[in-house]
Amino acid sequence: MSMFSGKAVGGPKYKETTLPFKHASIANVVLNACYELSTVERRIIFIILSHMDSSKELDSNKDYAMNVEDYAKLCSISIKDAYETLKDNCDKLFDRRIVIHGLESKKSKKQIRWIQSITFIPETHEIKVKWASDIIPFISQLTSNFTRLLNKDYIPIESKYASRLYDLLYQEKWKGHKGKKEIYLDDLIALWCIPESCQEFKFLKSRILVPAIKELEERQLAKIELIVGKKENRKTKSVILKYWVK
Repeated sequence: MSMFSGKAVGGPKYKETTLPFKHASIANVVLNACYELSTVERRIIFIILSHMDSSKELDSNKDYAMNVEDYAKLCSISIKDAYETLKDNCDKLFDRRIVIHGLESKKSKKQIRWIQSITFIPETHEIKVKWASDIIPFISQLTSNFTRLLNKDYIPIESKYASRLYDLLYQEKWKGHKGKKEIYLDDLIALWCIPESCQEFKFLKSRILVPAIKELEERQLAKIELIVGKKENRKTKSVILKYWVK
């Protein structure tokens, strides 16, 4: 059987997650921007996005909420453990930024925040977020150049690099479930905020790309063949991903 047949190979390692919310939508320009989110921070963002209608205008003065029980259910952990995990990550999420290059001109660099405020309310089991005004055009009134991610597949992804890899491939789904994509390593290092210790190709491959590919394949979200692309003075400059995406 071809690895790109679109059929699962072997038994699933991960259980499929049943969640009360179906999908979250976000503009591709943000998915392809330079930002760093922990797995927990990403889950907060996308759980809250999933409760919103991305086709409608959002109010920058309104709080958008998620329930702690949703997170506990997602991670199969106790409410108490969910509280502690989320409380620790709320403070970090407040400081997270997105860097978008080439938005207003070829050499422009724009920095925006995900949120302008975040409130943790133990009494009502809620986290409330006010989106930063500059992020609103990328999460509301979306009509083109955006990706709708299926939450039962996307939110449970554990590795932040696996989620970024899935972002890259899932955006291509409109072209078909199978394809090839070339990625330049310098771009990947910058956009994924790869630490210096992993920037050499052999480490980037073994510590970042291979584990990310392994998780997506074990979750049966994709099948990916990693091929060395362009080289310069024997140094790998790009990789080609031959893929099937669910």
